[in-house]
Amino acid sequence: MLELLDEANQMVVRDLEFPMSRLVTVTVPNIQEYALPEIIFIKRVYVAGQLIVPTTKQVLEGHQDESYDQGLGNAVPTPTAPIAGGGGPPGNTGMYSPAWTDQAPASYPVTNVWGSPAPDAQSWFMGQRPRYYLEGGVIGLVPSPLAEYALCIDCLRVPDQIVDLNQNLVLPSNFRLALAWQMVALARFADDNDRSTAAAQAAEQKYDAEIRKLRMDQKRRDGDQPRMPKFFTMRSKYQIGNNRNTGPWPEYP
Repeated sequence: MLELLDEANQMVVRDLEFPMSRLVTVTVPNIQEYALPEIIFIKRVYVAGQLIVPTTKQVLEGHQDESYDQGLGNAVPTPTAPIAGGGGPPGNTGMYSPAWTDQAPASYPVTNVWGSPAPDAQSWFMGQRPRYYLEGGVIGLVPSPLAEYALCIDCLRVPDQIVDLNQNLVLPSNFRLALAWQMVALARFADDNDRSTAAAQAAEQKYDAEIRKLRMDQKRRDGDQPRMPKFFTMRSKYQIGNNRNTGPWPEYP
């Protein structure tokens, strides 16, 4: 039963993307990559309170636009030894290596000329806003932190394994029906006969119905946070009624 409860608990957390967690640690001077616990996805990353832009190693190196950076914009004109604590490949860095592997550690928050929008689709060059990448269970910061700073990660974690009846769950009490139905579905599926298959399908339907209700409750509670870019409309040019502000824009019926 504990194994069924543990499996159901992980499925509910994954399906509802709830509850969100906040991981807080301290960076190590000149160290670029940091091990993460088991997570499902990351929402936000801050270093010293500065919001960090998400990226990947492929984007940092220009795979997306076929530029395949081998040193454009590097800080040094000739190959040098690898930067200690960096996440780049072994070997010399400098003229013929991607610029992000040659980026010197920096003080956070990083002063940069970029405001909004951030150049998150462009390969790395010196002076950009800091970015982070995920790979192999670690998070990498570009540039590496020069000193100790607060590293804050808002994410959805894989819940801790349930191994004891006295263990507190991360889910509130109104989630218990979803947990129960998913446990029934898993147990019936394990019986592996025609009758249990039908019962497992019925339990899955009950589970899906509970998940839909909980997801609606979550939207009401969280204010239905946006999951995609929203159009910005120039509302300031409109007035109440049929009156329009005068301006350089054309009139529309």
